Amino acid sequence: MEAACELSKQKIKVIPEIMVPLVGHVNELKMMRQLIIKVADEVQRSYKTRVSYTVGTMIELPRAALTADEIATEADFIHLEQMILPNNFWVIKR
Repeated sequence: MEAACELSKQKIKVIPEIMVPLVGHVNELKMMRQLIIKVADEVQRSYKTRVSYTVGTMIELPRAALTADEIATEADFIHLEQMILPNNFWVIKR
């Protein structure tokens, strides 16, 4: 966020996409989203600038895949990782 604020002050438009990894339940993303918003607000206040950003996650755990509809309510974007998800399924199954 600091880099985005510095670029914004130089009149360079950036829109950071902050991705929270390894989310398995909506409450995990909800807690991290609140923390991200708090820190982003503090940084923007200190730089005296506003930067648009999004907060999302990657569906990479079997539990996340099963609850993706709930996770989507807290995410601005979701990335479905087609290689990591099956690998994690087999690792957990062992």
